[in-house]
Amino acid sequence: MIISDYKLSDKTGPSLKQKIDAVYDSLLAAWNGLRLKLAETGVDNAMTMIPPPDQAFFRLEVDPFDKSETIIAVWQNKQNEKLGEIQVRNNKTFYAEFDVIRSHPTDVRWFVEAVTAWGRKDDIKSELRLLPAI
Repeated sequence: MIISDYKLSDKTGPSLKQKIDAVYDSLLAAWNGLRLKLAETGVDNAMTMIPPPDQAFFRLEVDPFDKSETIIAVWQNKQNEKLGEIQVRNNKTFYAEFDVIRSHPTDVRWFVEAVTAWGRKDDIKSELRLLPAI
């Protein structure tokens, strides 16, 4: 797991690693939601295309208004270009997306730009982000 770990402003508060561990089940649920949507659509390598969450770079974002915290896991390629991310909020709701960039496997009218998933561990919604094929 690649972690940009630092202590938060509260010196006695939990580290980023501890906060990631607390929402790891939601990270896995989001990751599986992305992969299952690709698999049910028939995308080649659907179950291996998206790296597991522990291969992402992590950071913590704090909302300046309500001080709520969001764990953000970002997948990057070797050129440090963003491939996708998972955002998990304090209440363990999540939003995830990953770039697919390939022709739709069963409908030549469409190009698959990305896959998205959102919800909670026990209630996951997902969809493909499609563009008209040229």
